[in-house]
Amino acid sequence: MRADREWEDVVKADLVYIDTLGIGNYNAGDISRLFLPSTWQNERVEVAGYQAMTIEEIQQAVRRRQYIYSAHADLKRKARGLTIAQVRTALLRGVILEEYPDTGRGESCLVLGFAGDQPVHIVCGRLGEQIVLVTVYVPAPPDFVDPWTRGDGEND
Repeated sequence: MRADREWEDVVKADLVYIDTLGIGNYNAGDISRLFLPSTWQNERVEVAGYQAMTIEEIQQAVRRRQYIYSAHADLKRKARGLTIAQVRTALLRGVILEEYPDTGRGESCLVLGFAGDQPVHIVCGRLGEQIVLVTVYVPAPPDFVDPWTRGDGEND
């Protein structure tokens, strides 16, 4: 199976998952603009036209409930024992730690927030007017020295 077909299967799986949550009707093209590398899309993401996400934009979307979990983010959230309420709290109390103008899947950013004393990292992207939670994890060594500083490893 070609790599782009594998990605399309992931996109379709996320689309089905989002649909089962009753969040909205999105087509595979909407999802692929966020998840597929831009070389596999009809249009390339131009870094020159990049408009950074702001924490205010993310927090407003969370307050309006205009955000969605990718299947990957929900899987990682559960694997790390985080509740939806903890992730929401972390987003509402968060700061943007890193910006990614073009990762090949469109723009995204890493948010650091706290749910009580628990640090939480959330990678956020855009899907139309909604914010998409791409992945969720608790920063820990060796990937992070502390919640604000990368270590020797890489986290997802």
